[in-house]
Amino acid sequence: MLNSNVAKINIVKDYDWTSIPRGASLRSEAPKVLIRSYKVKSNLLLNRLKSYIQVGAGKTSKQFYESLYSDATEPEDDFYFPYFENSARSITNSWGDTFTNGFGGTSVGASVDQIARNYIGTLSELKTLAPGKDELDKASEIMSNKELGKLDKLKGVASALTQGSSPGSYIESPKFYDYTSAQEGALRVSFILSNTINSDFNKNYELVKKLIEINKPKRNDAISVDPPRIYRVKLYGYRYMPWAYVNSLDIEMLGTKRMINGNIIPEAYSINIGFQPLTIEVSNFLDQA
Repeated sequence: MLNSNVAKINIVKDYDWTSIPRGASLRSEAPKVLIRSYKVKSNLLLNRLKSYIQVGAGKTSKQFYESLYSDATEPEDDFYFPYFENSARSITNSWGDTFTNGFGGTSVGASVDQIARNYIGTLSELKTLAPGKDELDKASEIMSNKELGKLDKLKGVASALTQGSSPGSYIESPKFYDYTSAQEGALRVSFILSNTINSDFNKNYELVKKLIEINKPKRNDAISVDPPRIYRVKLYGYRYMPWAYVNSLDIEMLGTKRMINGNIIPEAYSINIGFQPLTIEVSNFLDQA
């Protein structure tokens, strides 16, 4: 994941997120998450079409995920953020009756699914309405009983056949894994950045400004707009997202504030970032975390 050609911004080592001095051994032991930002440089629609064409090209799973966005992006910065959150993973799965996501895509899957539902539904109704052998024999006895009148025979046969039908029905059928449900929640990164420990308010302000800039769209002219950056995320030992985006960025100013160089500078910043995966986090990624 590391690349010598991209800028390195090491908050864990070089910024005042803790009172422990820079260069102290305890800083090197601090848990961290590695984030690489990528600038989108070309149309992702064309890259998606290329990915579809390459599906049958015999690529490994890693090569496939790498190629989803790599041709349309270029690496820009590596960020090392401290990580002290409690959440390691939050996995949810879903299985359902539909073929749509488990077989054949939306259009084909939906058609097969509807045919199967109609077929199974018809069989269920026939089974529910049809009386069993015992009830048919009892109805036959009632009809052959000469001592009963026509009205009594009719009532008796109706009662016998009704008792033979089921009050309800449910057929157990195999369910299908819904791949769209495999998306995990965002990875939250939160830390405090102090402006008073070493008076690095200019350095901290530039970092805050950069985080805002790269996570907002940029208009180049009346037509062209650059989207926010996308990311590769590595939470050591637990999560690896080959491609992700920032779904939330919250920056708060803490403590006393004053004007410095025309900017409002607080005693500290509270920075909270959420990274949402752009792909399914398959089990293969555990070896890369």
